[in-house]
Amino acid sequence: MWPVFWTVVHTYAPHITFPVAFVVRPVGYHQEWFIRGKDPQLMEEEKNISKHPHDRKLDEMLGRTTPRW
Repeated sequence: MWPVFWTVVHTYAPHITFPVAFVVRPVGYHQEWFIRGKDPQLMEEEKNISKHPHDRKLDEMLGRTTPRW
């Protein structure tokens, strides 16, 4: 009986593993945030590097000063 069982498990392992992993990952993700006590937040979208010079020029035109690092 064991050889038949292991043959079936070996044959269908990829078909069983993927759906299980597909469910376990989100559950673990939300469990981690629940334990940490924080809500999962989306990262703020960073400005594109090419937009920084345009923002600086706009600030200069409006008379606002920007800190020079």
